[in-house]
Amino acid sequence: MIDNLTNGMIRLSEEISALRHNRAVLTGDLAIGRANLGSSISEMISGFQSDRQQMGEQTKAERDEARATLERTIAEMISRFQSDRQQMGEQTKAERDEARATLERTIAEMISGFQSDRQQMGEQTRADVAECVSHVKDAVIGLRQSVAGLRAEFASDIKGAQAAWSASHGQTHEAGAKTKSKKD
Repeated sequence: MIDNLTNGMIRLSEEISALRHNRAVLTGDLAIGRANLGSSISEMISGFQSDRQQMGEQTKAERDEARATLERTIAEMISRFQSDRQQMGEQTKAERDEARATLERTIAEMISGFQSDRQQMGEQTRADVAECVSHVKDAVIGLRQSVAGLRAEFASDIKGAQAAWSASHGQTHEAGAKTKSKKD
């Protein structure tokens, strides 16, 4: 058992020694890695700064070029807008003048037509009124004749009634006088 214990201790001592050696190697590698990493980071930062400077210059150049292109495009658009506006103004004025002339012709034709129609309507109205007045006059003459005939007929009827009344009243008057004398 002592043998086992001695062997176990030897083995454990060797493992501890190997682990210490590995730790020393690892610590050395870490120190070298840290030194290399510091150098890599410095190089990377330097590269970033260089790239940033280069990208800044490139972006500025592209931005200046884009601005110039945009300014040219806007100037061309403004020029075309002004040209189109002038052309449209001229076209609109021509169309407006044509529409005004057409409207004036139409109104003149309408006024002429209205005057002609009014004259015809006036003549027709005068003819219709004259015809109506003639019919009214004829009707009035006919009514006068009818009224005159009716008056003559009524006068004759009234005379006949008066004669009948007088005759009947005279007999009644005589009969009334006879009745009075009998009472007396």
